Amino acid sequence: MPRFNFISTIHPSAVIGRNVKIGSGVAIMAGVIINTNSRIADHCILNTYSSLDHDGIMQEFSSLAPRACTGGNLYLGKFSSVCLGVQVIERIRIGEHAVIGAGSLVVKDVDSYTLSYGNPSQIIRRRKVGDPYLSTHRVIHFPKIKPIASNYY
Repeated sequence: MPRFNFISTIHPSAVIGRNVKIGSGVAIMAGVIINTNSRIADHCILNTYSSLDHDGIMQEFSSLAPRACTGGNLYLGKFSSVCLGVQVIERIRIGEHAVIGAGSLVVKDVDSYTLSYGNPSQIIRRRKVGDPYLSTHRVIHFPKIKPIASNYY
């Protein structure tokens, strides 16, 4: 549907500063704060209680997860994601197709096509276009739980 008209949705509790430009197909969830002179390109997501500080730029299909917090003058490249609770200091450039892992503190620029996380955030590995957003290689082992003997029955 090449002529489909995407709409943007903005939760009523979002706070949006002056001179903010918002593209089409953008989702702005509850509690989001977008400060002055920020630009959000088409098809971005700003999730619950995330913040994009002044003069921030989000390129197409980029996202801020819940409680992600950015300093001023952020540049977030196309198809990139800042995950849960990440903090990004001011004047940081995050390249395209980059993923910043949950709880990280970003204090220096992040290259395109990378996965980085930690405090401070460090590049862990390279990514390719089409790599899954979340790792599918991790196997989670749950401990076996023995039933508790009970006299209640």
